[in-house]
Amino acid sequence: AMIRFHKYMSVSMEIDYSMKGAKARVIPSPNPISAQLYRIQWDYMEVPLAFNVHDKKLVMASVGFAPAVMVRYNERNYDGQDVTANPPYGQPRKFDLSAFAGFGFIIKKNFYIGGKFSYSLLKIRGAWPTSRVNGQYNNVLSFKFMYILDSINGYFRYEVVTKIENIYEQPMQFPTVSFCPV
Repeated sequence: AMIRFHKYMSVSMEIDYSMKGAKARVIPSPNPISAQLYRIQWDYMEVPLAFNVHDKKLVMASVGFAPAVMVRYNERNYDGQDVTANPPYGQPRKFDLSAFAGFGFIIKKNFYIGGKFSYSLLKIRGAWPTSRVNGQYNNVLSFKFMYILDSINGYFRYEVVTKIENIYEQPMQFPTVSFCPV
């Protein structure tokens, strides 16, 4: 849902299902037994809240925050075994908060194509014991194609605003009261 409060500005809210994850890089090795099968999948329900700036009717830039709740989690170790119930580096956090920035183009008034970079503000879980990193984070570059429903906005602006303007243009009428002596 997007609400325009100025000619060039709006706020919006979405509900997204996001599938995030990671896997080990395949490094050629003389030992083919070590297959490096590490893989992790995190699925989230996100509610991005954005502040949007519109340039004319073609370009839109957005910044905001996206709180998210993990709905599915799956992890496999380097041997390919499922370790979801007891991961070696601890259970991941169920809540995530990301900051994001996006940029896109509006095509033919109802289509949007663009990209978004989101940066996780909270670590999903702590660092590995031998690692020099600060923890595991969800940093994502995504691309979006969207259809914009504009008919409700058009109806609202025409019907409701026109009716309100008509009410204020009519002279106010008061009921007449007459007194009769007894």
